[in-house]
Amino acid sequence: MKPIPTNTDAAGQGAHPDLRGWLQWLAATDRLAVARKGISLIDELAAVAKKLENERAVLFPAPGQHAIPVVANLFADRSWIADSLGVPPGELLSRFQNAVRHPLPWVEVMAAPVHDVVHRKVDLLAQLPIPKHNEHDSGPYITAALLIARNPKTGIQNVSIHRCQVSGPDRIGVLRSVSQVENRQVRSFPSGVTRTRLQAPQKGSVTLAIMPISPCPSLKR
Repeated sequence: MKPIPTNTDAAGQGAHPDLRGWLQWLAATDRLAVARKGISLIDELAAVAKKLENERAVLFPAPGQHAIPVVANLFADRSWIADSLGVPPGELLSRFQNAVRHPLPWVEVMAAPVHDVVHRKVDLLAQLPIPKHNEHDSGPYITAALLIARNPKTGIQNVSIHRCQVSGPDRIGVLRSVSQVENRQVRSFPSGVTRTRLQAPQKGSVTLAIMPISPCPSLKR
């Protein structure tokens, strides 16, 4: 594969603050492929993404006839991550460490665009283009979902990444490797637009029932 041009020579000057800006830059540097409309969410989308994972990001318009598009392979190479941040690849680690040590201050607001659309009736597969990834998967998966959970008694909050299988209109299954921190969360409810209820944990597997919350609770610790 030929070297891919980047904009990292001017460190910090070419950062892409949002997804649209990053996709436009990928297209401008010949790193974005656009699939045909209506590609199947069952195995086909994942197969195309896998085929191109080391070469191109892929935009899937109207996958499975959904109105919401899907994007895959956004960061196919470590240099792409540096490019998206506008830093030379050799400075990526040090810049990341500096950002962790000096986080930007957050501001809590009472209303935000993320709250403009609230689904009272949750039907995950009807509302979201969630693909089935592999031949032997038993159903569609959200492969890297962020689960934000807070213990209702202690207030301890945790964020973890999980592979979530959709097992019903408002139900997902999560395989949890319970750490010392997460062990205190095992009967928690996530904060956010949806609340989940733990159902019959067995051998690390947890089934979550999703119910809407209004208003959305604060994410403050």
